[in-house]
Amino acid sequence: MTPRLLLFLLGLGLALGSGLFPRAASGHAGPDPAAAPERPASGPPLDADRIDALVRRHAARSGLPGVAVAVVQDGEVAYTVGIGEGHAGNPITADTPFMISSLSKAVTALAAMKLADSGVLALDDRLVDHLPDLRLGTTPRQRAWASEITLRHLLHHRSGLGVATSFTDPPRDLPGCDPCLGHVPLSTRPGTTFGYTNLNYGLLGRAMEAATGRPFADLLYRRVGQPLEASALFALPGGT
Repeated sequence: MTPRLLLFLLGLGLALGSGLFPRAASGHAGPDPAAAPERPASGPPLDADRIDALVRRHAARSGLPGVAVAVVQDGEVAYTVGIGEGHAGNPITADTPFMISSLSKAVTALAAMKLADSGVLALDDRLVDHLPDLRLGTTPRQRAWASEITLRHLLHHRSGLGVATSFTDPPRDLPGCDPCLGHVPLSTRPGTTFGYTNLNYGLLGRAMEAATGRPFADLLYRRVGQPLEASALFALPGGT
C-alpha cells in the first residue's frame, strides 16, 4: 500500500463508515450468522516522514496557497497535515474548513434522495408544483417547457436550461431573485439533452426548502451531516 494510494483531500473532514465498501471474501460458501464479522488485515505501518515529504513536494508544485490532507488506513485516520495559509493568513490545519464548490452537488443530491425516500417529495414532482411563482424562459414555448421541469431533470442536468444560459452562478439569495430568472432561456425541452449549469442545483435547493419548510443549510445538516456524524459539514447561511 503506497502513500500515493492513501492520500485523500478531505475538505469537509467527512468520517465515512467502512460499511460503504465491501469486505474481502472470507472463502466460505455462505455467510455464517453465528460467526463474528472478519476485519481486513491491517496494512503496514505508515512512514509519516515519507508521506509528509510527498505531500509537501506536491503542494509546492501545485502552486496552491494551502492544502489539508488526511491518510486513512484500516478505516481510521492515521495521518493529517495542513500546509500553507488560508483566509486572512491563518495557518491551515486538518480542521480548516474548505469550500468544495460543485462537490456540494453530490451532498445536495444525497439530501434530495433522502427526502424522496421518506416521501417528503418525489423526484418526478414538477418544479412549479413546489415553486408556483417561479418564472423561467424568454418565449411562450420556453415557458411551456419550463412547466415540465421535474426535480429529476434538475438532479441530472436535463432541465433544458443548459450551458447556454449566462446565469451560471446564481446569487445566494435565490428566493429574492425570482424576477431575474425571467430572462433565463431554455435551450431545449426538459429531459431531451444534458446541459450542466449551477442553476439546476440552486433551483433544486429551493424546491427542497419549499417541500420541508426548512432553510437549505439546516436541511443539509439534518439530512446529511447528522446521520454521518460529519460535524464539519455546513452550508453558508442563506445559500443553496
